[in-house]
Amino acid sequence: MANEDYADISCIEEWLERKGWSTDLAEEEQRRLEGQFVAEYSDVRTAMWKRHYESLDPAEKALIDEETHPSKTLL
Repeated sequence: MANEDYADISCIEEWLERKGWSTDLAEEEQRRLEGQFVAEYSDVRTAMWKRHYESLDPAEKALIDEETHPSKTLL
């Protein structure tokens, strides 16, 4: 990770806004900024998933681990 644990990030948009990204920027500028954060984006999503997973009860974790959770069957 990029020297952060992202514990205080609740969504990707919040993280991007902290990086200077905004829907008010011109599309070209948005793409330029997004391009700078591609590698870190994966770290943020991984940290958010880990935090969410750890908050689940053991039964839900087991369903996810066994890939039988309803969210997996929708794919």
